[in-house]
Amino acid sequence: MGKLEVVKYLLSQDHSVHHEKNQAGLMGYHLACFQGQIDVVKFLVDFDKTSLRAIDDNGLTGLHHACGAKNFSAFSSSLTEIFRLYIQEDPSVLSMKNNYGQTPFHHTCVTGNIGLAQCFAHVDLTLLRVKDYNGQTGFHLACSCGHPDLVEFLGKTDPTFLTNKNSNGQTGFHLACSLGVTNLVHYAVQNEPTLLHAKNDNQETGFHVACAMGHTNLVELLINQDPTLLHSVEKNGRTGFHVACSYGQTHFVEYLGKMDPTLLHAKDHNGLTGFHLACSQQNVEMIKVLMEIDSSVLHVKDNQGEIAFHKVCWQQNATVMEILIRKDPSITSIKNQRGETGLDLGIKVRKQKQTLTFWIRILLVCVVVLTCCSLLRKLFFLLHN
Repeated sequence: MGKLEVVKYLLSQDHSVHHEKNQAGLMGYHLACFQGQIDVVKFLVDFDKTSLRAIDDNGLTGLHHACGAKNFSAFSSSLTEIFRLYIQEDPSVLSMKNNYGQTPFHHTCVTGNIGLAQCFAHVDLTLLRVKDYNGQTGFHLACSCGHPDLVEFLGKTDPTFLTNKNSNGQTGFHLACSLGVTNLVHYAVQNEPTLLHAKNDNQETGFHVACAMGHTNLVELLINQDPTLLHSVEKNGRTGFHVACSYGQTHFVEYLGKMDPTLLHAKDHNGLTGFHLACSQQNVEMIKVLMEIDSSVLHVKDNQGEIAFHKVCWQQNATVMEILIRKDPSITSIKNQRGETGLDLGIKVRKQKQTLTFWIRILLVCVVVLTCCSLLRKLFFLLHN
């Protein structure tokens, strides 16, 4: 017995099963759409037209599920038929949004189904420009999911997609840089060179994003396009090198540091270098790499006059302190703007912790005493009543 026959039999026994949902909140109709079971889908639509607009617990219609089928290549013709069925029966479903503000076209872009994307474009180009609740078009999702062919198709269909930003100020280029899809990034830059310097709400370029993720090949491509990206800064005055240090990308940091040693002395708005950040995060491997490239970073001061050793002493990290002192014992005598050495800060922090511990103990004793007094008072009244 085929699936259609089973469906017919079950409905003949109880019509209400058509609207029942499984534990995932899906109706049988949704599953049929997702699996490209066109004969079952057509039968259920004929059985009950409301199936077309029925949504699951996440607000997805059957068309959302058909467009979101991950193994679409196995039954692409069936999915296209489902799409045409919706065009014929209720085209308004094409613009219905799920709980996240995503239309069926958004789901098409997530899976990279270029065939269905072309169908949407043929019906109504405005469907391609709809944004979800994060301000993302299907183009953004195609970039973030790494579908170069679909991105190229959409870029040719509407070139403005390339520079369109989501709610965080990110273009598709930023998302592609985060994913590290080199050929996708190359396509975007070739067709819209200004994307190299496009910034999101944190004033980060795609280069910053690529550095955060440690995509060496992609960064090399971007630098070849524009070497000035190495020293471009985001809202905190941090270069891609700073970002890579803060994200713990040790091997990538070594790659950038050897390419341009001046990056080791680049400061953000607080005067912090990548070495300061590596020490603050207690990244021993990165600390050793940076000192090997240029040991003078040990003496670079931030806006407070503090070298990285001050930060380490403040954090009371004995392991990193020992590594830095072994490399250059003279750092123990360097003072900040308040005239304090790193060791002075370490002693101050220890005293503060001891003082805090003392008062916490006093507080606990007071709580215990008050609790005991309260209990004794209650006991006294019980004995005398």
